[in-house]
Amino acid sequence: CDKLPTIVSVKEMLTIYMLYYTGLLPFCKIKADIFGWPSDKVDAERIKHNLGGKLPDSVCAALEMAIGGNPPTVFASPLLMSHLRKRGMAIHLLGVNSVEKLAVATKVGATAVLTDRPAWMASMRKDGRLDGLAKAT
Repeated sequence: CDKLPTIVSVKEMLTIYMLYYTGLLPFCKIKADIFGWPSDKVDAERIKHNLGGKLPDSVCAALEMAIGGNPPTVFASPLLMSHLRKRGMAIHLLGVNSVEKLAVATKVGATAVLTDRPAWMASMRKDGRLDGLAKAT
């Protein structure tokens, strides 16, 4: 293996979303191999923590209004995920611990899911519930 695959950082993930929603993403290089995004709750506290605690609370609250949710709906764009897969990126949905989150992964075209509940995920796989995930390119 010449190179270990890398997953986007929080900053890179947010940059990709900004570039996508402004229409600039097709013109920009992405260094990471895996686009991973959270399926669990994103709120002002998490935003502040993930961005190093440097933003004022008011900015974090505004960002929560724009990108918050459980899962964050702004992150769940099937068109963005399709674009990234066409560019050769794997799409990983993080924190998939329920049937509802697994449905989101299937809907957006995730190529893999990560869970805190491996026994549950194994039963989902045995039942064929992972068959709807997109194939990695």
